[in-house]
Amino acid sequence: MNSFEDEISNFNKILINLIQREKDLLKRQSEITKEISETKAAQHAPKIDPGTLKNLTSKETQLDRKLFLIKFEYQNVNRARTQLKENRQKAVTRLEEEKSVLRKSISSLLSKRFNSLATNLKSLLDQTEVLNYEIYSGAGEQLRYQAAGEM
Repeated sequence: MNSFEDEISNFNKILINLIQREKDLLKRQSEITKEISETKAAQHAPKIDPGTLKNLTSKETQLDRKLFLIKFEYQNVNRARTQLKENRQKAVTRLEEEKSVLRKSISSLLSKRFNSLATNLKSLLDQTEVLNYEIYSGAGEQLRYQAAGEM
């Protein structure tokens, strides 16, 4: 039963991790977009030497590649989250059904165990009554023996 609860909580953790990853990728995407716009603005600045322009152009190309890769990763993470969300619903439904069956099985086993313990306890209580009778009977005989011996 606990393992079923753990599975559900693991689904939730994975979903939360994917959502956090999406947020991080969106943040990184906006940072790179800002860098690209700053690089483009620097390229169009007056009085820029050709070596700096070449460096800025190559930097822009690298940033464009990074942006493309981050967008691609974001799409993959988003798709994974969407699929996980759908599968989580199915899994939670299945796990709830299995937990219901397991609860019935557990309650049946506990009921049998309780009945067994109650039967054993009743047997022990019956034996204590017999032991009490034997003790009192033996004590009575001992008292009669002592009373007969002292007379």
